[in-house]
Amino acid sequence: MQIMTTVKQKTKDAFRGSRALFYLINTTYWNGIFGPFFSFVFPIIFITILGNMLGYDQILGGSLIVPSMSVAMCSMPQAIFEFKKSSLLKRIGVTPIKPSLFLFISSLYYFVAMFISIFWCILFSMLIFGINYWDSGKEIFSIASSTKIYAMNFKDTLNNVNWFGFIWGQTFSIIIGISIGIFLVSIGRSTISIQTTGISILITSMFLAVTVIPLGLVREEEGFWYAGYVLSPFKGASNMVLESWYGNFKGIDSSTQTMMFEKSNIFNFDQNFTFINIKNPTTQLIVLKKAEKIVSMFSVFLWIALFSGLAIWKFKWNVR
Repeated sequence: MQIMTTVKQKTKDAFRGSRALFYLINTTYWNGIFGPFFSFVFPIIFITILGNMLGYDQILGGSLIVPSMSVAMCSMPQAIFEFKKSSLLKRIGVTPIKPSLFLFISSLYYFVAMFISIFWCILFSMLIFGINYWDSGKEIFSIASSTKIYAMNFKDTLNNVNWFGFIWGQTFSIIIGISIGIFLVSIGRSTISIQTTGISILITSMFLAVTVIPLGLVREEEGFWYAGYVLSPFKGASNMVLESWYGNFKGIDSSTQTMMFEKSNIFNFDQNFTFINIKNPTTQLIVLKKAEKIVSMFSVFLWIALFSGLAIWKFKWNVR
């Protein structure tokens, strides 16, 4: 009993002040422009423009990775750095609140904020595309003047998503983003340097992680595709999200001339991930085979370990 009491007391002491920290971070988040903008405005700009230009069937799955990347690379590092360079953390050091608790609460807050942003984008896309294409898909191309091919309707698109795999991939995308964001704060000496580095990673990953370009188009360019594994930490998580969202392309329904997909399982390494072949839209394009699915699954742990380790090594609590 005494041991249990001691453990409970230590746990209580460790998280003392967490509610006040949460309130402080939340107030700062909503009082600034970067938090709400990169969470709720920036992603839907891409979804609206690219979705109407290229089609929700080609771009939406990848665009749903943008919220976690944009928040983690832009708004979160800047907010933490502003706290870090102020006298707040120095004062926290002489209170029962541990500086590490501040970092933990900040990470937890932005973790939740990113997930809210993702599902906000899904709801927004339902408003933009679901109204017109809920029961009948968008016409995407014609084989002949009398033969039109349609995308899967929006309702079936949502039903076809492997939501567990989607959330799994998004979770790792968020954790990787938080690890990189804290690392940027640990090495950054000014807000401008952090913003520049964060935006560079964001823009690079938006292309190499296939968030703003149709999946089939990128997969055809093998040099561009494989460069993502080296140059974008989000590539592995992106692959899992894309496979879970789109599912496997099975061909064209001859009666309705609608593209058919089936749910895919990111944990089944023996099942290839197939998509629409841009050069021949009636045939399959193999996006991920067994080896790449394994690399995607385990590379996320390597990126998290790398940036978390560097952040812990480099992070200094003293005011610069």
